[in-house]
Amino acid sequence: MGETFLFPTGYVDVVIVCEKGDTFHITAGKVKFENVTISNKALPEDKDFAKCLVILKIFEELPDGPMCVAPGSEMDFVDNFMSNLSEEERTAKFTSELPYTIKVTGGSVKLTNCKIDSKYGNGVLNKGKKSSMKLTQCTVNSDVLIDGATGDFVDCNINPKGGGVLVRNGGNPTMKGCFITGLEINGATGDFVDCNINPKGGGVLVRNGGNPTMKGCFITGLEINGATGNFVDCHIESGVQVKNGGNPIMKGCVFVGCPCEDARGQSALPACCPHEVRTAVFVDGSEGMFEYCVTNAICTGLKAMNGGNPTVKNCVIRGGETGVEIMKSTGTFENCVIFGGQSSAMSITEEGNPIMKKCKFYTVAIGDACVKIDKSAGTFDDCKIIKQFETNGNPTVKGCDIGDILATSGSTGTFEDCKVADFAVQEEAKPTVNNCGEVTKVKAPACEACEPPAPYYTF
Repeated sequence: MGETFLFPTGYVDVVIVCEKGDTFHITAGKVKFENVTISNKALPEDKDFAKCLVILKIFEELPDGPMCVAPGSEMDFVDNFMSNLSEEERTAKFTSELPYTIKVTGGSVKLTNCKIDSKYGNGVLNKGKKSSMKLTQCTVNSDVLIDGATGDFVDCNINPKGGGVLVRNGGNPTMKGCFITGLEINGATGDFVDCNINPKGGGVLVRNGGNPTMKGCFITGLEINGATGNFVDCHIESGVQVKNGGNPIMKGCVFVGCPCEDARGQSALPACCPHEVRTAVFVDGSEGMFEYCVTNAICTGLKAMNGGNPTVKNCVIRGGETGVEIMKSTGTFENCVIFGGQSSAMSITEEGNPIMKKCKFYTVAIGDACVKIDKSAGTFDDCKIIKQFETNGNPTVKGCDIGDILATSGSTGTFEDCKVADFAVQEEAKPTVNNCGEVTKVKAPACEACEPPAPYYTF
């Protein structure tokens, strides 16, 4: 089991190939700790321990003396040192003043009911394909870096002070039931189940081709930046950003957007909304699949811009202002229910061109259209639009049930086989209308500030 060395009374040293500058460095073998808190005290003067930088202070008298473990061997901390100790004695106090409290670069380590501290914020490093780590019911009061390695974390509390977990270079950990203060997936993967990831460390950032799987997680602030990911049954506060070509899959998730204003009526601060997004779902020049999801935002439920092209199926989208905004983007929406609050249920601007199939649109806004199209297009097939459909663009509308339609001056478009209560067309508008009931010609307002014609208010 390795050599046993004499050591100053009150300390035990357990190390596998320690290197100067690291606290606990494992390059081979297996180590298991239970009910231990790891930290750094004072380095021994003895030359035999010049490379061993971890010192575990257990209690005043050592039962068997300290031990260094050779590479390739296994270390079961409970069986070798702790089996005869009381529960109080098993809680050893450790705090690192070196770059990492625990560093694994080729071996495996298991820790149960342990506490890990670090003066510099870097608590755990698990690096390399040959490295593995399992932490169960541990508290890590510092950051965790998983660099090209695996790892298994169960019911752990990781850095409640801020920071959290960084997974990079193909790392692939599994975390279940953990509380994590901030998570970044950078060119890596990982499975996260029933975790709570809060905003103190910035929420969740997935970038550079990252592709994690998250199930049943509570997330405050999510950004998908040039990456993918599979999110199932997650609750996501403060919105989700998908940008730079991101393309995640989201199923059964609930998205809650950031507030437009704080309690004082001022613009919401970044601290209230980590990504400064006022929408529940924000797709910027990206794609994404959203199925059986629900959005609830004080401002906008879902916004696509700059060439965004989300696919949204069987979702309920609600915005306190606008339900869905499409700006210079496309997107496919199928079997969705879309609600607007103080504004329209759907707004399409800047040459937007989405496809809507079997969707329902509602708004409680007074004097505003349910669906508004401005210098844009869009295809509406077998949809139901409560209140008014207002267009100053070139939509294609087929088989829809619409409260009223107002085609403003300069608009075109095709309307076929629609049930319309009142179809008003302003002068100079040239839509193609087939089998949609009677069409009424009305005059356009004399100026933009003037009141619109009476059909505008006919719901």
